[in-house]
Amino acid sequence: MIKNLVKTLLPKREKSANKGTFGTLTVIGGSEKYRGAPMLACEAALRSGVGICRLCSIEKVIQSAAARRPEIIFQPIEENSNGA
Repeated sequence: MIKNLVKTLLPKREKSANKGTFGTLTVIGGSEKYRGAPMLACEAALRSGVGICRLCSIEKVIQSAAARRPEIIFQPIEENSNGA
C-alpha cells in the first residue's frame, strides 16, 4: 500500500535519463572524531535518488566512505591541527 502511494508521488524516470538528470549534492563535513555524519548524508541522498553525490572532507573520512560507497565523488580538503 505504501509502495503504491510512493509511486504516485514520485515522478517517473525516463529511460534516456542519466545521473546528471537527477541533480547534484555536495556534502562538506566530517572530522577525525566524526566520520559518520557525512557518510550518512551521502547515503541518504543516494537512496532518495540524487544523481551525483560529492563528498568534500579530510582524507580519513574519505577513506572510510570510499570503502562503503565507491559511487560517491571524493574531494579531499586539508585537515587542521584539531583533526577537522
